[in-house]
Amino acid sequence: MAEPRTRLEGRGGVSAADCMRVVPRREKESGSAYAYRVLSRNIMMLYMPPGAWIRESSIAEALHVSRTPVHEAMGLLRDRSLVDVAPQSATHVSRISVSELRQSFFMRVAVEPLIVTQLARTVSPHAVADLGAILKQMDEVCSEPGREAEFIDLNARFNKRFYDAAGKGYIWESLQKTGTAYERTYNMGLLYGYSRPNTDMHRQIVSFLRSGGENRHEVTTAIHGMLSDYTQYLERLARDFPDCFVLPRR
Repeated sequence: MAEPRTRLEGRGGVSAADCMRVVPRREKESGSAYAYRVLSRNIMMLYMPPGAWIRESSIAEALHVSRTPVHEAMGLLRDRSLVDVAPQSATHVSRISVSELRQSFFMRVAVEPLIVTQLARTVSPHAVADLGAILKQMDEVCSEPGREAEFIDLNARFNKRFYDAAGKGYIWESLQKTGTAYERTYNMGLLYGYSRPNTDMHRQIVSFLRSGGENRHEVTTAIHGMLSDYTQYLERLARDFPDCFVLPRR
């Protein structure tokens, strides 16, 4: 099982600062940008589990910044539904809304086949080569257990690259802001062994682009299959980690 499984054990009352993985600050990176980058990464990769409480002063101390940039980062995280900020109450890493998860899936499955189909008409050899190189890295990572986190990063790079190549970078950034429930569930499935890294969709996309747009049905089916993989294990995740999810009201 992947190492991150321990991140959710004993999560009741856990402090986010105690779970946080700190990375170096980049040259000329502002304090708020640094705090946002570290916090969002920790939440998305489940080092900071859903429900963990956040004390801004503790985060600021760990990052060696003042409380102001941490407070600013909290506002950005709240806008992405990654933290719950309530007046006169503690701030917590948000639980994953299953309703938002399903809506995020709906957006992705509606948009991505169309973008890839349009891209096939105009894609440059350079872009196809870039995607092929990322795919090769993903295949290498897939062959070795315990590298799920690397696969998640490469998957994000692959997706961003083909959105950018299609001139749809703004749409990708928008999906990153509104689709965190989907991404967190996808990451959780991989990191906790409910799903395995798979490059079938990525291979179909690269093949589709190289062919100039042949076999549209196959690439659409591959995209839908990849994006809907979470349906195979969501019920088990919600049962095994009930404190991590907000289920729809019946």
